[in-house]
Amino acid sequence: MKLKIQKNLTILKNQKSIENPKNQDHKMKPYLQVATRLFHFYYDGFTSMSSWGKRVWVIIIIKLFIIFLILKVFFFPDFLKKDYDTDEQRGEYVLDQLTKSSESHD
Repeated sequence: MKLKIQKNLTILKNQKSIENPKNQDHKMKPYLQVATRLFHFYYDGFTSMSSWGKRVWVIIIIKLFIIFLILKVFFFPDFLKKDYDTDEQRGEYVLDQLTKSSESHD
């Protein structure tokens, strides 16, 4: 019985050393471990994905690029930077606009 327990313990120790060579995980910072595990999770998922799924993700990324970068530049210009020189002037303009709109609803 003792021999079986010792064999099981040595097997478990060997498995831990195989899974974690040089036992470096305990030395890594926790946020780095999480980031590494998250990266490998997505990397493995994308590499094992079908070609159809990869095409869909490419389309999604292109659409996000168009929405956030191109449309923002053309449809949402930063008129405060053009019209006002300092942050104080911009802040006063925004405050005036906010207070005007709340007074007009009363």
